[in-house]
Amino acid sequence: MDELTQRQISILTAIIREYTDSGCAVGSEIIERKYKLGVSPATIRNEMVDLEKKGYLQKTHFSSGRLPSPKGYRFFINNVMEEKQLSTVDEVAYKHSIWDDRNKKSKMLSQASRVLAARTG
Repeated sequence: MDELTQRQISILTAIIREYTDSGCAVGSEIIERKYKLGVSPATIRNEMVDLEKKGYLQKTHFSSGRLPSPKGYRFFINNVMEEKQLSTVDEVAYKHSIWDDRNKKSKMLSQASRVLAARTG
């Protein structure tokens, strides 16, 4: 597995949180403005290019921001995200919330993202 610097981990984490909240590709200026990582947008862009080369981010269009890749999410879940214990009531509520939209894939994925964002926020 590629070794990530602490700065790359911070940028990847910010991109995942921002993408989970907005559902839109994430650019360096948003990361610089909202997450105050102490580096310029140009530095963030350079790190995003490196994270993309390593497979942690992906682009949907030449001039767009970046999205987390499955590898990026896996890294975040395994190394950054803290495990939280759900109450039985919350677990059942989340399952029902997702299950109600099971026939509509995009709506289900969107709902799952909102649930994850609320739990990891």
